Amino acid sequence: MSTGRRIYLIVLAVLCLVLASACGEGSLDTGEVVKPHAGNDGLPDNRTNDKAPGRPKGYFSFEPIFAPLKLTVDTDGNITVGFDSHLMTALGEIEFGGDIAVYSKDRREVPSQAFDATQLIVCEAGSGRKDCHGYQIHTGRKLSIDMDGKFHETVEANRITIDAQPGSRIVVTDVGGPPRTGARPAALIDIEEFDLSELGPNTEIDLEKSLAGFAADFSYDHVTGELRPINGARIARINKYKGETHYFQGTGMPKMDLPSELDCAQTAGQQGKPAFDSTDLTADIVVACVGTAEDDFGYVVIGRDRAKRPTAYYVYSYVWVR
Repeated sequence: MSTGRRIYLIVLAVLCLVLASACGEGSLDTGEVVKPHAGNDGLPDNRTNDKAPGRPKGYFSFEPIFAPLKLTVDTDGNITVGFDSHLMTALGEIEFGGDIAVYSKDRREVPSQAFDATQLIVCEAGSGRKDCHGYQIHTGRKLSIDMDGKFHETVEANRITIDAQPGSRIVVTDVGGPPRTGARPAALIDIEEFDLSELGPNTEIDLEKSLAGFAADFSYDHVTGELRPINGARIARINKYKGETHYFQGTGMPKMDLPSELDCAQTAGQQGKPAFDSTDLTADIVVACVGTAEDDFGYVVIGRDRAKRPTAYYVYSYVWVR
């Protein structure tokens, strides 16, 4: 090969590295490994965890009327419930230590609610409030509670606790008009990062773990490499990107379209799906809205390493916690 030809090929290779989009245009699956990190490549920093930074913009929301919610306590004290899963979230098993409601499994305090959500906690009478089930009703509308049986009821700000005797029945009905219009109050922001790989520590991840999250939202199979939503979490608005190779800066993120809370509330809330399709993760980087198990909304940025066996994922999540 002549010296001139060799120099030409070297120059062409350098140009391809500097202008990555000029070579291999169109493929989103280049094999570039990009690990998203808070504060890098346009991703918000995690220094906002555990507090609301100023007052982030809320969103306008439509509160639909929901069908009556029916809870029944059978003769053995077991609680059964029928509800619209889009308007009510199970909080899990709860007990009280003094006047403090905590999760039975890990003793964390049950967080208070925003003005447009109501906690309904139903306890078996006579258990000393050690055997309770909690539910979060996502509506700012007026509620009517009809009770058939013997009860003791405690009403706090946005929390109703009912001690129900076996054989009781509780019906919660939407009777009010729409909540006040306007932006919702400020949310707490939870930013998390996870390594989902064969040697990584995570099998199930909670996207709100720093802000009293109680349920995992995604699972990763260390044998097959499958990544999927769990516990009612759902994903939507999936965008794919290829990793960019910069000659002087190495591998990095492209410019991404990061969604707002409104974007994700409208898509993950109304059109979300419970699993990734076979083609959803076939890109170096995937950005998707997520509705969490606790019915908060946010987005995930997923970097993929297809050279790992099984395929590894590096996940950055940004969730508005209310």
